[in-house]
Amino acid sequence: MSEERSIRAKDAEELDGASLDKLFTGLEYQAIDGGFILTGVKDKGITELVIPYGVTEIAYHAFKDCKSLRKITVPQSLKRMSSSFYGCDAVAEVHITDLVAWCEIDFDETDFYPFHEGARLFENGVEVTELRLPAHSLKISNGALDGLSSLRSIYIPKELESIDEYLDLPFLTSYQVDEDNPYFCAFDGVLFTKDMSKLISYPPMSPSREYRVPDGVKEIGNRAFKRCQNLVSVEFPDGLCIIGAEAFSCENLTRVAFGKGAISFGEMAFLECGHLARVDIVDLGDWLNSSFPDETANPVLYDAEMYLNGKPLTELDIPEGIEVIKTYALPMKTRITALTLPSTLIRIEPYALPYFYDLRLIRYRGTKKQWKKIDIVTKYSYSPKPTRRTTHKTNECIARAKKVFDFKN
Repeated sequence: MSEERSIRAKDAEELDGASLDKLFTGLEYQAIDGGFILTGVKDKGITELVIPYGVTEIAYHAFKDCKSLRKITVPQSLKRMSSSFYGCDAVAEVHITDLVAWCEIDFDETDFYPFHEGARLFENGVEVTELRLPAHSLKISNGALDGLSSLRSIYIPKELESIDEYLDLPFLTSYQVDEDNPYFCAFDGVLFTKDMSKLISYPPMSPSREYRVPDGVKEIGNRAFKRCQNLVSVEFPDGLCIIGAEAFSCENLTRVAFGKGAISFGEMAFLECGHLARVDIVDLGDWLNSSFPDETANPVLYDAEMYLNGKPLTELDIPEGIEVIKTYALPMKTRITALTLPSTLIRIEPYALPYFYDLRLIRYRGTKKQWKKIDIVTKYSYSPKPTRRTTHKTNECIARAKKVFDFKN
């Protein structure tokens, strides 16, 4: 870095206009209290960018579509950027002088994380492959390390109190946490809250093929199992309450097993698990009392077969006490041949009963009079004003099986 570009912010405030223009050669900037904002660049064809010390913020789209930019050097003074390098897909190296300062930058919902494009991170000329933050580190910001392929392990010091729950480190093999950290802990290389009630992040390149979530865990964090290439089986404990949004994107995952208790599933919880073949449950009532915001939240979205207490679910006997069959709760393609509905049922939500291809019989434990009072949604619209294009048939298996209905009396 040149002498002019290394000038301290307090010194820069004392420079006249001509000296500042020299300091920011080729860059567009504004002076603010305590530093400068970079607002743009005069030459979009630049290949290397050295940001002067004293710059505290890079404006929205300041370097947008600098297609030839390959190397960026960032000063310790930088505090914030906002989609500043959108479209800079050729960036290969990011150079910093202080890893703690980099991890505390506010990326402000940026849609550019350089490491997602394959860039490498260097601290004082040395490539970062292990992250051992010093004791005074307080946080790892959203986006600071996302996509960094060279990072293999993270050591969390005792004073770190905040870590991005969407941390995306595709080649990470383990987490380590200082035993005196009051916020986090690591168990078998997996990151948890200190009380182990929440699993925050499973290292994507852990060599384990099977994993059992420890007893006592109540929540699986958002994107907790993102890009876990080696996992083929995951078992959940009794009492698990929450599985976060996009929690699983494991292309080789073939089996998941759930314990007792109803679960609130986040949006797209199993979106990218296209090879799931088996879903085990132990209590159908708990499963039906779970909630699914969309079909991709349910692990039986694809061709997975559901097993109840180790046996294939071919006859679906919904237990008494269930009042509502919720949208997306039941398997899409399980070979259900018989369906038994409880007398306590009062509503069947849209898409609650999929088109069971092998269904031959529907039984109802109540009377015909009770049946007529059940709210069965047979048409569902995505629009407040239904049109022919937005209204869809749903719960068709009810209508299709009317001729084989079996009532109590």
